[in-house]
Amino acid sequence: CSLHEACHAQGVPTIALSVPPSRASQRQAKYEKLRVEVNRMLLAWARKVAHKGRPEGAGGRAGVLAFVDTERLMPYDSESGFWEPDGLHFTRAGSLHLGGALAGKLRSLLSASPLVADVETMSVDLDGDEVV
Repeated sequence: CSLHEACHAQGVPTIALSVPPSRASQRQAKYEKLRVEVNRMLLAWARKVAHKGRPEGAGGRAGVLAFVDTERLMPYDSESGFWEPDGLHFTRAGSLHLGGALAGKLRSLLSASPLVADVETMSVDLDGDEVV
């Protein structure tokens, strides 16, 4: 969270991304449980430091604009060509796919004027239900 905090201290809002799935998290329940728990903590942190219309720029402290569940954008699929043989890292195609999916989701958020959003806008319950 240090990189986010450094950005926020300079008035630059950020986007938080969940830990994506992997072959290990899909095959072993203990790894999936850990991934889900880390993502719950990240979501809680993102809500705590949400932007929520804070002034930006000199002296203003920005916050997290949104939390994005990466699994919704790129679920693990060993046959997709998006994952390296280790089942953990993205291939070039996977990085491009995730980047394109993120750009599509964030375009309206980032082009908003003024740049104001609620962290809940893109937050999702990690069990698959929308957060209200």
